[in-house]
Formats: sequence, structure tokens, C-alpha cells
Amino acid sequence: MSDRQTSQLATALGKVELFEDLNRKELNFIANQCRSESFRSGATIVEEGGASGRFYLIRSGEVEVLVGRKSVAKMGPNDYFGEMAVIDKAERSAAVRAVVDTDVSSLASFNFRALMREHPSIMLKLLIRMCARVRKLDAGMSTAS
Repeated sequence: MSDRQTSQLATALGKVELFEDLNRKELNFIANQCRSESFRSGATIVEEGGASGRFYLIRSGEVEVLVGRKSVAKMGPNDYFGEMAVIDKAERSAAVRAVVDTDVSSLASFNFRALMREHPSIMLKLLIRMCARVRKLDAGMSTAS
């Protein structure tokens, strides 16, 4: 990946909620671990219930999110999915299928975990971000009661 491509990907990654607290150098570390992938229209990117530890950032195209074969959302450029799976490698809660030819940047869990071990500052920032996310969910559940 060229320096320009790494810089563009790092900028896009900085807009992902999980990564928004990382500095430019940290975002570049992550961008350098990503790979480009292309999916043809109709191709399944992830399967519901499947084990996959990969994060995806949509660079171009459009995908459909399916739960139990029912379409629940569509996503396009700069949208992302799998941000939790890259950390915990849990079963996918939905399938994602390309609606049109789609290009993504993806990050494998094993690369991401190695990066966190090598750069504890990244791990700490992500842990803090995840705690904020859980607190927000907890607050929403307590007000719904």
C-alpha cells in the first residue's frame, strides 16, 4: 500500500467509533495491517452465525445486512462492520452480502491482536472506548425499564 493509500485509509479508520480516539500514528499502524478485498454483486462477505474475526470498512459499493434472511440495513462507502468481531471473534449476528460490486479494506483479528500487544497505547484507548459504549448501552437499558 502506498503512503497516500495508507494515509487515506487511516483517515477513514479515524471515523470509525472504535478507533476515533487513536492518534494519526496509531491509525497508520492499523491501516498498514489492512488488506483490500473485492466482492462481486451477490457475494456473501460474512455469514450469520459464522466464526469470523475480521473488521470491514466499505470503500466503494453497497452491502445489505441480513438477519434470518431478512434485510435489516444497507451500508455504503465509509460504513463499517465487524468492529466487535475483530476483538472477540464471536459468531456473526448477521450476514452481510454485496448488493453491487463492493471494495473493502479489512483487518484480521490475529493482526489486530498482535498490534495491540505491540502497542499497549492502542489497546488502552480501545478499552476505554468499549467501556464508554457499554456504559451508554447500560444507561439506555435503565431508562427503558
